[in-house]
Order: sequence, then structure tokens, then C-alpha cells
Amino acid sequence: MTDNNSTDTPTSPWVAYLASPDGWVYSSADDAAADLGPEEEVRIGIARGTAAPIEEDGGLRLPTGSYTAGDQAFEFETYIDGEGDESQSAATRYAQAVAMAAGLNVVAGLPMVAVERPDDEHIEVHVNGQVVASANHDEHGWDGMDAVEKTALAVARAFGAEVAA
Repeated sequence: MTDNNSTDTPTSPWVAYLASPDGWVYSSADDAAADLGPEEEVRIGIARGTAAPIEEDGGLRLPTGSYTAGDQAFEFETYIDGEGDESQSAATRYAQAVAMAAGLNVVAGLPMVAVERPDDEHIEVHVNGQVVASANHDEHGWDGMDAVEKTALAVARAFGAEVAA
């Protein structure tokens, strides 16, 4: 079995993260603002392997301690609201980090998995831009939609794919 946390492993995907100063990871700047407040600082970066977020206490958190050299592309701090400058806001900077991580993964030849919800009652799973699974509330119910998403994410992570959700 391959260890995706090793820098020797080319399948360790680069991931963008937006985290609180103490390392708790948020899925969006809106979530961070709701939890921390719009004028607080956050950490934004790109990491893989030993520096990538890990599941801890029911959420994602940046690893504490040291990590393998080369597993972090960059990290910086910014304010959620960008101190009034939208181009410096966490939402803008996080979107840039997500795009950069995707670019690094494309260059490395890693697959890209995207989970999209065109609306509240539909979900689609894309691999390298191609729809590979879908579900809707009328046919599959909320539990079916949830199962499609969880399965797609689990398979993608097991194969070391970059996941855009």
C-alpha cells in the first residue's frame, strides 16, 4: 500500500486550505466569517501529504508540529474581510489558492474530482471534467445524495485525487 503522506509519493495531491489561526479548517470564507467574525485573521495556504489538513475531533485541522520538507507550497495570513479591500479578502485569496492547487495537480498528472450541486436537489460528481455519478432528491432522496457525495469523496481521497467540493 502506498503512503500518500510521503514526499516520495507523486499521488499526494496539493490541497488549498483556509484555517483559523489555531489550525481549524473551514470550507469557505463565509463559514470562517460566521464562526470567527468578518474582521478576524485566517491562514490560507497550499499543502500536501504531511502538511495537509487531517480529520481531528469531528473536523479538519492543520497538523501540529513539523512536516516533511516540500509538503507546503506556501501559507500566509490575511483578514477575512480584507480590511475593506475585496482583492485582499479571504474569499478572493482562498479562490486563488484553490486554483493554484488545481494547477499543481494538473502539472503532476493527478486526477481532479469535483462535487457540484447545480441546485439544492441535485448533485454531480465530475472526474477531470466528466460526469461520472449523479443523484437527485426526487429519485434518490437526501440520504441517496449524501451517499453519492461521501462515496465519491472517499474514493477520490483513496486514489490521491484533488477534490473540489
